[in-house]
Amino acid sequence: MTFGQPLVFALLLLLPALAVFLLWREARRRTALRKLGDPQLVDLLMAQVSPARRFWRALLWLVTVAFVIVALAQPRWGVTAEVIQTAGAQIVVAIDVSRSMDAQDTVPSRLERAKLHIRNLISAIPGNDVSLVLFAGDAFTYLPLTYDLDAAAIFLDSVSTDAISRQGTDLGKAIERAILSFDTRFPAERAVVLLSDGENHEGDAQRIARRAAIEGIVIHTVAYGTSQGAVIPVYDESGNLIDYKTSEDGTLVETRRNDALLRNIAEETGGMFLDGHMLAALDPVSATLSGLSNANGRDQVIVRPVERFSLFVGLALLTLSMSGLISETKRHIA
Repeated sequence: MTFGQPLVFALLLLLPALAVFLLWREARRRTALRKLGDPQLVDLLMAQVSPARRFWRALLWLVTVAFVIVALAQPRWGVTAEVIQTAGAQIVVAIDVSRSMDAQDTVPSRLERAKLHIRNLISAIPGNDVSLVLFAGDAFTYLPLTYDLDAAAIFLDSVSTDAISRQGTDLGKAIERAILSFDTRFPAERAVVLLSDGENHEGDAQRIARRAAIEGIVIHTVAYGTSQGAVIPVYDESGNLIDYKTSEDGTLVETRRNDALLRNIAEETGGMFLDGHMLAALDPVSATLSGLSNANGRDQVIVRPVERFSLFVGLALLTLSMSGLISETKRHIA
């Protein structure tokens, strides 16, 4: 058995606290009853209340909460196979994760807007193989080519500017890594979608783009940020803003988007240059990629674990119903 959200099990710590609360509530109830008047009369009135039944009701409540927590953890066991028809296109999405992508001249930040665009792109091109490449001063294949676009979306969630320790921006290395991420064993249309603010500090990106064009790879570029520029926020490990990036002499570092380089890269390969400031920036790319020929398409089998959370939701409803059926009073008063 595996769990999609294992961290949810931390909520089980609430069960002892809930048990203590129920005990405290029972003690308060007994104290309040003693204050009502004659103890013998109170005992007579309370004789019809069954402590055992109250105990079992409370226990069933605790079990219900436990089942709900297990359901939220998304338990999985067993597998199911799904056959899909791929469209025969391979798409590598190269994402700039340099610190400048944290700048907020594109709301909520350059990187978060890029991730939103990628999610929309992935959902618009079913049947194609997708790979994710992350780059800053270095580049690496974060997710190899996969036709499981749900997995790609999950990997995308954890992308941040902490992914690569060597900072800077080397668009040339990003394109090289994207080229190496294609699977040349199968004939396919190949395209790269490169998302960046265009600040290139190293390498010869245009020369490598020309190499990609020779190999028949089209590169679409998407630019984030503004020409006016913005400062670069610095966050602590908890994600709290603590400062803004400064140079060695203490002045604030400003980052500006470089349209010219990104435009040239796209033009070298016959791709499109797009403005990431627009919410629908990647719609033209989505339309182009989804229209690629599926002449090289093939059947692929996706094996997924079977979600079993509904079983535990059902058990929670059952125990909750059982607790409601248990009366706190005895059927016969002695």
